[in-house]
Amino acid sequence: MRLGMIFRMPKEPKKAVRMRVRIAVCIFFGLLISLLTAFVPAVFGNVAYVGFESSTFYIECKNPPRYLGDLIPEFRAAVWCAPNEPRYGWQNWLDSSISYEVYYYGEPFIEWDRTVHGDIPPYFSIRRGSFGFPFKCMYADELGVANGAGSYTLTFFDNCKARSGLRLGVPISGLKSPMVDRILPMTFHWGGLSLNVLIYSGVCGLFFVLPTVIRRMCRDRDGLCAECGYKIEELLVCPECGRAACLAVD
Repeated sequence: MRLGMIFRMPKEPKKAVRMRVRIAVCIFFGLLISLLTAFVPAVFGNVAYVGFESSTFYIECKNPPRYLGDLIPEFRAAVWCAPNEPRYGWQNWLDSSISYEVYYYGEPFIEWDRTVHGDIPPYFSIRRGSFGFPFKCMYADELGVANGAGSYTLTFFDNCKARSGLRLGVPISGLKSPMVDRILPMTFHWGGLSLNVLIYSGVCGLFFVLPTVIRRMCRDRDGLCAECGYKIEELLVCPECGRAACLAVD
């Protein structure tokens, strides 16, 4: 193929370009709205929690976090709970976007004596807050380790924090709930994020589709070309844009 032929290749039709741009815009706004459904509840929702000490909250731990690797070899129990009742009526939609799971290793509330328990603490927990609507699409973890008198407790905790990275989220300075600090989630639940983006992108797409459908219906009713609005009356083809007319059959 000659080089000159490349530059003479026909350009993509404007209609196809517009369609691609609209799809990209819908996906962008779908992603943006999905992130907002996670960030807004994390900042303004009721993130206080209750009932961790009650045995009624204990359930089987089916899918515990494993990113700490050899630092925490196994998780034996998990606690699930929902946020407290909202203080204000307008917070209901925020609270429905929040859920918490707490994963426990070992026996809670045992002091860490390295001479007795060794290098692995007798108790460790990961409290995971998940955010998003209608599906949870982001999460932030909080770590808890058994108290100990030695510096090895802080060293172990620092190693866990370094291993966790962005899974711990970003603390929001100056904002607190009654019981816990507010944390901005920075890690994705990929399945929930994909579903949320799909839903919100579809909703955004309606803003492009509905005006076009309504405009074409009105033009067909008034005897105008549905594409460009030229008055075609009884013509079979629009002389302005070349679009075939959709004439009503008596």
